[in-house]
Amino acid sequence: MDDSDIFRAGLAEILRQEEEFELSGCGEHSDEAEKLCVAVTPTVLLMHASMREADKYFQIAERIKEKAPNVRILVISEFTEVDYLLKIIASGCDGYVHGGISGRTLKRVIRNLGNDFCIFDQTVINKLLLLKDGRREGVRVEFSSRERKIIELLAEGKGNSDIGKELGLAPGTVKNIISGMLHRCCFKSKAQLVNVLFS
Repeated sequence: MDDSDIFRAGLAEILRQEEEFELSGCGEHSDEAEKLCVAVTPTVLLMHASMREADKYFQIAERIKEKAPNVRILVISEFTEVDYLLKIIASGCDGYVHGGISGRTLKRVIRNLGNDFCIFDQTVINKLLLLKDGRREGVRVEFSSRERKIIELLAEGKGNSDIGKELGLAPGTVKNIISGMLHRCCFKSKAQLVNVLFS
């Protein structure tokens, strides 16, 4: 289900290459496609969703789940904002993958989803675990001894240059290590690193 003819055609071609898959139908995000999905009750529905009309897509997903609860809905999207991800889960969808996924990986995801697994990117899981006060609830973030030392020095108010001198590292290296930790933890600020280490 997608509003782009080109995207639908490309995805359909990828799926037709697998003998174990049977393509039930393709359509836009519309009442007609929704009715077809409920009537055919495919094992898995692939729904490509954009931020622009996210509410529309997830309302369709909710209605399909209400009328055909056994249909597994996999959302394909390029967006990873927390509010958007929460809407995916709240609407009853069974999985999410990023739009940059390869055809081979997508087929594996579809197989697993059809076997009653829920599928969510690790990035999604990390972001949802970090909702409250910028830290994981009930999950410990693991840092190396050097990373922990850098965070401790950040807590003392030291900058990259001072941290580099103390640890024998170039300021650029310190910056890269901090950036890596922020990315891994889905944090936006150094303060969040300090908070999670000492919480």
